[in-house]
Amino acid sequence: MKGIESIQLDRDSCVPLYRQLFLQIEEMIKGGILEEGSRLPAIRKLAEQLGVNTVTIVSAYKLLEQQG
Repeated sequence: MKGIESIQLDRDSCVPLYRQLFLQIEEMIKGGILEEGSRLPAIRKLAEQLGVNTVTIVSAYKLLEQQG
């Protein structure tokens, strides 16, 4: 998916990984890189790609959903 491969998470940051992911995807949507309402990568696939737990992805996706 265009844009998703550019996501970089900083494990040394005080910002939780799920929040970093949420903010980056939100910025991609606002910037027009991702269309609002478009399908995001499967949870397991994105977790594997980013080297994080699936719970991190689920938490970020839930936050995106809550924000509309």
